[in-house]
Amino acid sequence: MPRSTLVQLRLAVVLFAWIAVLAFPARAQVGLGLGVSISPARPVRSETVVFQLSLTNLNTILQSGVVLTNTLDPSLTFVGTSTNVVSVTNRSGVLEFVLPNLEVGQFLSLSVTGVPTRIGLITNVATAASVDVRAISVTNVPTVVNRQSDLSVRVTLAETEPLTGQLLNYRVTVTNLGPDTVDAVVVSNAIPAGTEFVALATPGIVVIPTNGVIRFQAGTLAAGAGSEFTVTIRTVAAGTLAATATVLPTENDDTVTSNNVA
Repeated sequence: MPRSTLVQLRLAVVLFAWIAVLAFPARAQVGLGLGVSISPARPVRSETVVFQLSLTNLNTILQSGVVLTNTLDPSLTFVGTSTNVVSVTNRSGVLEFVLPNLEVGQFLSLSVTGVPTRIGLITNVATAASVDVRAISVTNVPTVVNRQSDLSVRVTLAETEPLTGQLLNYRVTVTNLGPDTVDAVVVSNAIPAGTEFVALATPGIVVIPTNGVIRFQAGTLAAGAGSEFTVTIRTVAAGTLAATATVLPTENDDTVTSNNVA
């Protein structure tokens, strides 16, 4: 082959390679930054949680055709999302966000709100992809717990050996030592033997005296809050008096049970 022809062929190969590079640019080598976090960090059953999804264009070129999907745990009741910059479709617990173009270095934050319906591990999976970046995935697996509290009860009896027929008062105090709020707190109080119930000096509280046992509806107690009930009784027989009370949470896990009885 003549030397001139060989040179022409080499030039043609080089030219074709440059045309190929210009016509078919390489796919992006740096991808998308994707993160998932949950608030609160200790999610509680039946209370709202928020998953925060973050997406960043880490590439050196604009990203188009960006799609972010978020697969929710089956035990999570979906409430909604907080974004109005993208369109979102809920496909039976799989949320699909169609995003606008992401400029170089652009950061986008989305939130998904739900309510866990059981305790234990829940799984939230986020996946993102674009025209230039293959799919990446991040999984968040928090543990859902019951609300926790430490309810304590105390009985203060001013006089333990009153005269027969005498009226006297005693106090029943219930306190939520935390860390969480407690709903529908109920205190059971067995009035002392040899006495009869007269009155309760705490207005607005429902009292159900049955077979010598009073049930106080203490309602909702925030962490650190308490409620006090003053009971009036009349002695009908001689003897030493002893009043007892018991408190238990209706839904929370009580972290310390030794102070539930007084």
